[in-house]
Amino acid sequence: MTTLLSAKRLRGDILFELLSDTIKRLPWPLLAVAALVLCASVACVHSASWISATGTYAHYGKRQIQWIIIGVAAFTFVQLLPWRAILFLAPAGWVGGVTSLCLVFVFGTVVNGSRRWFSFGSIRVQPSEFMKLALVLMLARVIANSGEEIQKL
Repeated sequence: MTTLLSAKRLRGDILFELLSDTIKRLPWPLLAVAALVLCASVACVHSASWISATGTYAHYGKRQIQWIIIGVAAFTFVQLLPWRAILFLAPAGWVGGVTSLCLVFVFGTVVNGSRRWFSFGSIRVQPSEFMKLALVLMLARVIANSGEEIQKL
């Protein structure tokens, strides 16, 4: 029984140490500036969504806050991943991105006369946005794997 408690305590200590190291490595000044920009974006979107005919605000400010929460959750998840794991998953992201770009022509939703979106209920996703990230990660992997050849140039 005590060895089981010791093992749980050891796993908790390792997790705490991992999280504290990750928190110490965060670029806090950059995150503070990003938080200010996010607050300004919510204020701008909210103030721009005034409907003068009804005297109310549209839902765009709330939707902006929802996407900020999703983005912060994704940032936190990615921040906890080791960079080698991210580079390992880059080819899968690349293949998934190219596949989604091909599938959008077949299963995509037409918005303003162009078929560029997937619709999942009230949420629309544009696969080209994810492909931008996949391209950056794949190029990082290629450059990391061919570092010596690049230095010879």
